[in-house]
Amino acid sequence: SIAMVSLPRDLKAGSTCTATGKINEVFWCNNKSGTNEEAGAQALMSKVGGILGIDFQYYAHVNWGSLISIVNSLGGITVTLDEDVNDRYYTKAVIKAGVPTTLNGEQALGLARARHGTSLGDFSRGNSQQKILMAIVEKVLSSNLGITDMINLVNILGDNLRSNFTMEDIKTGMHVLKSVNMNEMRQVSLL
Repeated sequence: SIAMVSLPRDLKAGSTCTATGKINEVFWCNNKSGTNEEAGAQALMSKVGGILGIDFQYYAHVNWGSLISIVNSLGGITVTLDEDVNDRYYTKAVIKAGVPTTLNGEQALGLARARHGTSLGDFSRGNSQQKILMAIVEKVLSSNLGITDMINLVNILGDNLRSNFTMEDIKTGMHVLKSVNMNEMRQVSLL
C-alpha cells in the first residue's frame, strides 16, 4: 500500500542552524552551502523519520523546473482537486474543486507552488502536490511505458534529480507500481 504525507514547511523540527528550527531548513543546514546534498538528504530523512516514526531508506530531490519537463513529456496530466484554488496573483493557478482539469507543465508547476487563494495555505499546497504526483504516476502507468521509456524520463530530469535510487531500484519500483491500484493510494492529512 502507498500513503502520501506532506509536511508543512513551517513544521517545527527542533534545532537547526537557524533560530526558527523549521523542517524546510534541515536539508539546507546540512548541505554545507550546497556542496553536500547527500548529507542534507540524510539529515532530512533522519529528522522526518524521527517525527513520523519511520525509517527512510531512499530519497529523491527534484528541482521544481523539472516538473515542467516531466509533465510536458507526458503530454500533460489531469488532476481533480478537493478544494478550489484561486491563486491568480502569485502562481496564476485557478482550478475548481471536483472538476478534472488537464494541466501542462507550466500549469502543474503553478499549482504545485500555489498556497495563496486556498482555504488551508501550505496544507492545501501539499494536497495539490500529492494530486500532481498521483496524476504523473497514473499517466506513466496508463501509457504502458517500458523500462527504456522510464529511463528516458529519468534522463529528462538530468541534473534536476538527486537520489540514492539505483537503476535496479527504479526497475523494481516500476514493477511494484504496476501492481498498485492507484485508487487505493491514500493521502494522509496532518491537520
